[in-house]
Amino acid sequence: MLLLHQEMEGDRRLDLIDDLQRLAISHHFEQEINKILNSIYHENCYDAKDRDLYTTSLEFRLLREHGFLVSQDVFDCFKNEKGDFKASLCDDRRGVLELYEASFLLTHGEETLELANEFATKHLQRIVEEGGDDHNLLERVRYALDLPIHWRIQRPNARWFIEAYGRRSEMNPTILELAKLEFNITQSMHQQELKLISSSVPVILSHTFFLITNPIQKTAVESLYQYQDLVRCPAVILRLANDLATSPNEMERGDVAESIQCYMKESGASVEEAREHARFLIWKSWKRMNEERVGNFQFPKEFIKKAVDLGRMAQYMYQLGDGHGIQNPHIKDRISRYTKERSSIVVIGLSIHTAPVEMREKLAIPEAEWPRAISELCDLNHIEEAAVLSTCNRMEIYVVALCRHRGVKEVTEWMSKTSGIPSSEICEHRFLLYDQDATQHIFEVSAGLVNVKSWLKTETNIAAGAVSVSSAAVELALMKLPEASHSTATMLVVGAGKGGDQTLGCQRVHKDGGSESKRRQTQADVVFTSTASETPLFLKEHVVDLPPVAPKSWKNACRKWDLSRGIVNKLLHGPMQHLRCDGSDSHTLTETLENMHALNRMFSLETEISVLEQKIRAKVEQAPK
Repeated sequence: MLLLHQEMEGDRRLDLIDDLQRLAISHHFEQEINKILNSIYHENCYDAKDRDLYTTSLEFRLLREHGFLVSQDVFDCFKNEKGDFKASLCDDRRGVLELYEASFLLTHGEETLELANEFATKHLQRIVEEGGDDHNLLERVRYALDLPIHWRIQRPNARWFIEAYGRRSEMNPTILELAKLEFNITQSMHQQELKLISSSVPVILSHTFFLITNPIQKTAVESLYQYQDLVRCPAVILRLANDLATSPNEMERGDVAESIQCYMKESGASVEEAREHARFLIWKSWKRMNEERVGNFQFPKEFIKKAVDLGRMAQYMYQLGDGHGIQNPHIKDRISRYTKERSSIVVIGLSIHTAPVEMREKLAIPEAEWPRAISELCDLNHIEEAAVLSTCNRMEIYVVALCRHRGVKEVTEWMSKTSGIPSSEICEHRFLLYDQDATQHIFEVSAGLVNVKSWLKTETNIAAGAVSVSSAAVELALMKLPEASHSTATMLVVGAGKGGDQTLGCQRVHKDGGSESKRRQTQADVVFTSTASETPLFLKEHVVDLPPVAPKSWKNACRKWDLSRGIVNKLLHGPMQHLRCDGSDSHTLTETLENMHALNRMFSLETEISVLEQKIRAKVEQAPK
């Protein structure tokens, strides 16, 4: 990645690596990231002397996440004489947040990181209670207190971070676009693969080991089945996370006792004390698994990562309650957000047909205010991009929403807030368009086609012409008949098919498909023939009332009868299609020749058939196969 190769300060490189990891695109740049972290570690650049809390904590976390043995002593310079973290650190909110995240990579016996976790948790909770103007930081603090980054599954966490990253003033548009593309591709794959698996951790990890390990060492296989901590710890986390989430419902049902009930029975503890002990054991298991991450050399690094991810999966699945045994709407919503919701193009506008003038006036945005409105819309949680169009009779907002329904809700609430009109009233006169329909509408509006289409229909005759051979025939008849007889003329349609049905809009029309047609034609002013016959049904001598015209060719006849170019084109379109023979369609040579003979008879073309046949056959033979 070009940014990683550019000259930049170490702090900025660390921020970039952290962003790439949180956005779930760091795997594209593994070599570059490892090279940078190796350089920092081996040059002793991770020494916290004369450095701030934020950079030290971020560097410590990234190095430990990548398997480097960094001592907890790097935080000693932030302690006072009593061994506690300095109270002045609380002013550095970003630093305290990063210290909190770093503390979850502790191992057994690391008291400094234990203290760091207690110190950071206490002050982050105070930050949430006090609030503040930095809404992005507050959101990150709440998210971290809910579950630390080290315990989270990467992909669902990436979805949240894409939204948060997009709102940062210093965000890189290229990185953001790459993250969105990666997320959508992975999401599409997971939509096909998502299955809820009920299996034990050792079984899952055993399958995983043989799937991703190459070559497979005998010692590693033996260690796998000795139930080492790398296998045992995620199993404990999964078991206890499950029990914490499901025990209330299972106790009500009288199911088999789980770890919570067993501990209560053995120790005489209360329900809450037993639950707190389970949380302590999860914490203890994470510390042990952190040791395995950096100190286990029997298993491949990729397998170690999968084992840690299994513990994260347990925390994710049972964080909001029983996400497996019962229907949990919160879990369902969380999974749906990841697997189903995708960015959508949305148009939110006011209908000019129903919205009162007063409402449109209140919602109108002067052109000078468009940048401010767009900025406020893009600051909404689920809006990535926005545009505003506000004219005397049109008010429309175009957005790219990370989530269609949440995006519409947020924009509608924004419209209500800026105008003072209740959201319920706006919804009554609002129209919504999504994705393809929205895109088409945007192009039509930008090209002026919405107004042009209406003008064309009402002010021009563009749609007044014939649109079929049948309508062209009726148009010809109206041209030949005196205008005074249009409403009284008797017309005969010969043929019982679809073409005949299309001419039945006239008065006093007789439709005949049998032997009575020749008798009735003597009583009709106009006769329409619509059959599959290859020869004319009515000859000149049968239709004595028509003007005596004996054209030498069909073109001469068209000129003689003053046919419009549109009528000629419609009448000739079908025949000409059947005469095509350039090797590009599915007509056979025999079909083409038969059509040519029929048209020659119907229109008295007096063409040298033998000469045409030779030319057509030669053309077909020369056409590429």
